[in-house]
Amino acid sequence: MADLVGGIKQVVKHQLVSLWGTELDESVIDFDNYCRRAFSLTENALKISNNKYYKSNGFSIFNSIHNVLFLYYLSHIVGCEADHYKEQLDLADQIYYLNKMLNGCDFYWGIELPTCFLCEHPVGTVLGRAMYGGHVCVYQGCTIGGNRKNGAIDYPVLGDYVLLYANASVIGKCNIGNNVIISANTTVLNKDVPDDTIVYEKNGNLFFKELDDARRRELFGAFWNDLS
Repeated sequence: MADLVGGIKQVVKHQLVSLWGTELDESVIDFDNYCRRAFSLTENALKISNNKYYKSNGFSIFNSIHNVLFLYYLSHIVGCEADHYKEQLDLADQIYYLNKMLNGCDFYWGIELPTCFLCEHPVGTVLGRAMYGGHVCVYQGCTIGGNRKNGAIDYPVLGDYVLLYANASVIGKCNIGNNVIISANTTVLNKDVPDDTIVYEKNGNLFFKELDDARRRELFGAFWNDLS
């Protein structure tokens, strides 16, 4: 693993130099430690994934999805441990923008995404401020974030095992329960969704379908190998 992490670290450093001329002073910023921790978080997230393309012979393969998670975790670690040092905050922003440019997704470093997190096809997906439970999985074109109303911004609260299919959105004052699937092209705006539910939208109206245990295991088991 040491050679792999070292190689990834050098690639990221080269990209930062190429884009912003950023020459890291590793006597001040412990970039090697940050990269190793980000890689460990990425591996831990993918160990409980059932996606066959993430592993080979039991070992993780560093592919584009790994890169999305790695750059988010790296930017998050760097930014949250900056202790208000401008150079390190700037570095967190640059890694965030690097992820955005390379992978077409918007996962800002200040957002607290869970350690159990997957993105199948993250292009066009924006994950904003919210309280995220574990085992969140998103597809392309998804949005999670706040809604301004009466001078205040309300943010969603997501439970454990929440899956958003393509172009699904959760916006505003929403309490999303555990074991919830937001179907493709469905927008949940300022509404609560109970546990064990599939939500779908038709003609501008939301419909809720109960998710029994057998169906829950079938649908979520396609993504996670640690279902209770």
